[in-house]
Amino acid sequence: MREIIEKHALVPFLERQRWFGGKARRLARARFADWATLRGGAHPAFLTIVEVGICATAAPSDTVLPLAMSSDREAA
Repeated sequence: MREIIEKHALVPFLERQRWFGGKARRLARARFADWATLRGGAHPAFLTIVEVGICATAAPSDTVLPLAMSSDREAA
């Protein structure tokens, strides 16, 4: 699940967020550097540290991103 989120969803999600400071530039990459489980079970929640790269030569920066998972019914 981690690889799928990192490869297909993380960069587009961050670029759409008003609170994300790097939105003036396109992101080159984003990956989960670390995480802690806040809630387990069928609908887990995590506190993650995301390493974000603006371009190939710039040093990456970190941002904290809370994540939660829910099923179709709860998400609606």
